Amino acid sequence: MDGYLLQTSDHPVPDVEQTVRGVIGILDLLGALNVALTGKFAVATPEGPATATVVVAMHPLQVEDPEAAAADLSGLATAVREIVQRRAPYSETRVVALPAGPAVVGVVLGEFRLPPERTGSDAEVVIPSYRVQILIPLPTGEHLLALDVSTTSAYGWPTIARHAVAAAGSVRFDGAG
Repeated sequence: MDGYLLQTSDHPVPDVEQTVRGVIGILDLLGALNVALTGKFAVATPEGPATATVVVAMHPLQVEDPEAAAADLSGLATAVREIVQRRAPYSETRVVALPAGPAVVGVVLGEFRLPPERTGSDAEVVIPSYRVQILIPLPTGEHLLALDVSTTSAYGWPTIARHAVAAAGSVRFDGAG
């Protein structure tokens, strides 16, 4: 067990130095992706609890004319929607009006398929994926606030999606944008 503090079955737990290096690496990656918040939340449903993952990030936008982008946030949101739709053609994507301004909402329903050799089971494992991405241009036209919420729970999806929309609807920007 050299280099490890504990071992459970076939999964060794790294020592403190390895753990700290790994955590710092994850934090560096999240910082490079402009992630401001990441976490999970749970909702109650008649079928039982369901969990969702949430990520919030602020991304700079490279626009030719920031003043023109700020003056036409609806046009900027439409341009963002077109990019999202091209990247995820099977998503349902639209521009909506939020209290913070126009936003792009994209819903992607899909699945992950894991082959038997990856899971140790006799058959392919299919994991459903339900995801909403909400992209809000800031009033300056130079940044994009991204809210991404996903779950694998079919029964939790309607409630989780409502919470994501409520969170996006609560976003406000001060006078400086």
